[in-house]
Amino acid sequence: MTIRNRVIQIVVMALFPCTVIPVHGTDWSQFMCNAQHNGDAQEEQLDLPLHLNAQVELDDAVLSSPVIVKGRIYVVDQMGTAYGVDLKTGRIAWKTAPEGSDTFGSNTSSPCIAQGKVFYGTIAGNLHILNAGDGTVIKSIEFDWPIMDAITYANDSVYFQTLNGVVHCLDMDGHTRWVWDHYNLNRESEITNGQNPRTDGKSSAYFSSGVVSVSGNRVVTTIADDLICLKDLKTRAQLIWKRKEPLGKVYCMSGIAISGEYVYVPCPGKDGEGGVIRLKLLDGTSVKRQDTLLGQWASVESAAVRGETMYFGRQSFGVTAYDFGAGRIQWSTFSDKSSSLIPVLSAPALSADYCFFTTTQGELIAASLSSQSRGLDAGGTKSFRFMTPHGKAITSSPAISDGNVCFGCDDGFLYVLGSDTPIEPVRSKRTLHQRQSRTTVRGQRSYDWPSAYGGSANTNFVQDSGLKPPFRLRYAVRSGGLFKHPVCATHDDLYYVTLGGLVVCREQDTGRMRWRRKLPGQVWTRSTLLCAEGKVFISRMFSLRYPMVKDLPSMFVCLNDETGETVWEESIGIGDRLRASPVYAEGVVAYGSLYREGGTDVQKVNAWDAMSGESLWTIQLRSSGTMLNGPSGCAGDGTMFFTGGGEADPREGETIGIVPRTGEILWRTNKAYASQTGTPSYREGRIYLPGAYKLPISCLSAQKGEIIWQQDSVVGRWHVETCALGSDYFAVNNKYEGGAWRWNLADGSIVGSLDDPVQLWGSSHGCGAVVLTSEGYALSATLEGIFAVSCETGDVIWKSPGFGSWACPHPIATNGRIYYCPQVNGTFYCFEPVSGL
Repeated sequence: MTIRNRVIQIVVMALFPCTVIPVHGTDWSQFMCNAQHNGDAQEEQLDLPLHLNAQVELDDAVLSSPVIVKGRIYVVDQMGTAYGVDLKTGRIAWKTAPEGSDTFGSNTSSPCIAQGKVFYGTIAGNLHILNAGDGTVIKSIEFDWPIMDAITYANDSVYFQTLNGVVHCLDMDGHTRWVWDHYNLNRESEITNGQNPRTDGKSSAYFSSGVVSVSGNRVVTTIADDLICLKDLKTRAQLIWKRKEPLGKVYCMSGIAISGEYVYVPCPGKDGEGGVIRLKLLDGTSVKRQDTLLGQWASVESAAVRGETMYFGRQSFGVTAYDFGAGRIQWSTFSDKSSSLIPVLSAPALSADYCFFTTTQGELIAASLSSQSRGLDAGGTKSFRFMTPHGKAITSSPAISDGNVCFGCDDGFLYVLGSDTPIEPVRSKRTLHQRQSRTTVRGQRSYDWPSAYGGSANTNFVQDSGLKPPFRLRYAVRSGGLFKHPVCATHDDLYYVTLGGLVVCREQDTGRMRWRRKLPGQVWTRSTLLCAEGKVFISRMFSLRYPMVKDLPSMFVCLNDETGETVWEESIGIGDRLRASPVYAEGVVAYGSLYREGGTDVQKVNAWDAMSGESLWTIQLRSSGTMLNGPSGCAGDGTMFFTGGGEADPREGETIGIVPRTGEILWRTNKAYASQTGTPSYREGRIYLPGAYKLPISCLSAQKGEIIWQQDSVVGRWHVETCALGSDYFAVNNKYEGGAWRWNLADGSIVGSLDDPVQLWGSSHGCGAVVLTSEGYALSATLEGIFAVSCETGDVIWKSPGFGSWACPHPIATNGRIYYCPQVNGTFYCFEPVSGL
């Protein structure tokens, strides 16, 4: 309540002591409380500790954020089912599933409530309008493109952005008032010519989805690299200002909050960068020294703001309060000690005295706004922590109303905390991790992609006559983090681990999240997981390249792929190998890491029994030089092969052949190896080494390790990743200069000439691997999108819209579809061939 209202209440009670005055807090009618999305419920006085007042069982996990209006909670689960729940009793008043069960999962569009109606979007590309009283569907509107962010209400209108970067303004009956088409994709000429930017491969547009924040008639949102401010003129929009890459080239933008005369934007960045910025709402200007804070990796959701203080979460480092007016960090839950790490992927919410936020470790936390310290409980300030009974991840931002705090969870429950009589948490045996959709095959056969480069041989090759352009976007969902490594797939599901250590399992057909869990420990690891024998094998190790927190153990973890539960884990060394997966062969899993012994760095390979975790053997490589990290490997014909070495002279390295079960070394050679980012590949008795870093591309005999051929003409190029092996040719990406050329497998000669090569890479930057297909296409992921290039001519046959994000990982293919997560923009994409639809 406001001070004025409190005074009125005291006066009335003094004059009329028998009068009962109902006390209502502010409604939280949309994401982050209001149309400005600043998350500020300053009138809400909450006394800690809070108690669990209701635990409401829903049909599926909740990834969006609830809202509260007039004592009723409105929430949407990941399959697009909406609920109306009584705040005080926890009783479900109504439940509505407009799209039924045949739809996409991982919905993250939070609802808004206005004029007795519920508005929310879905991954299927629909905007649903429901009656807030009974949940009946008033109207469902198809937009074709996913709606991933919250619906905003202001000016008797609703606003939102679809994934094609188009901002929509509708009246309260769902009629379009205006559309801001940032990339002009709806030109009449394109429609007349039958072109569709979703599939024609010629659009220069970007995928983009951002929350739309409104203050008066100013409408602010992010569209790929652009931060824009529009003026709502009721029937049309006018561009007031645009700022391209406001914090800098290496940053994306992940949310918009407006407070007073400023716009506040969190900006996750590539390669360990991150920051926040504020700009003037009037003209989009900012003063770099006064209006930016760098070194904040990585905030991936909207921030809360009160006055000039911005409260933002980070995916490993909790919440920070930064006072722009004073130019200092007021407080942070992270104290530079590993014990203070708190993983946050949701937006904070502010009551009168506390900052509430949820974590991917299953907690709701309240930090005191009056704190002046580093560390949650430092300085004697009062905090509060509530652990959900299942400890599942939470990315649902809390809503505050009438003395209560509400949020959804991956465990499929809606939690209500307040000051009423507490109830005991219920630990359920629910099985939300079970697959709910049938896996369909869009190509000509069923196949998996169990490790970084398509399998233990690391060929990065797809044998599927049905996988050919043009492709269309099937769905896109929030990924839950940042990446420098690809996703993987079994025959039915998709698996990945983010840089911050969130492991996710999704259903291939629908994108539904089956389970996810935040692994403890390391906060930055670039290595890809491995799927084998019904298990998921993951390395979480300290990165010398991006040293975040130094006093955490490095672990090798084995999870059950159905539930995500830990099967076994073992300690390993440091030095994460860029994108390389563990290697599996003959029931054995092996992985390379770096150990520091007596002041010397040594590369070792450890092997375990895949089922039991029993340690089988350890082999040390003969290597030296700068930039040493873990050795990488591949497998073929019952043998494992590992390679490693250093950079800069003097240096040495070697490649070795190993019997998986016994660790017997069959051969070792120092004549050819790969350092830092290079990973070997295997086919038909040959080992191919990509030449990283500035080494010859080499082909070895898998039987004896003898050199079959070496290509020395490219030692000045920085080849990364692995050699993708086609039918009679191969390609390997040069990280910054020149992309991926076509080479002959037989003798390593170039197709064409060094001055005029056949270029298989798309026409933009990307440092991942190239993927080759049996139909003669090369797939590459860049800032400007995924490219499909003819391996015969080097011509671009198709491209997707761009990602507005650095694109370090490479795409993968499974069951005739392509899946991809860029490094920074927090989105997971699924593409499929247009033919046959």
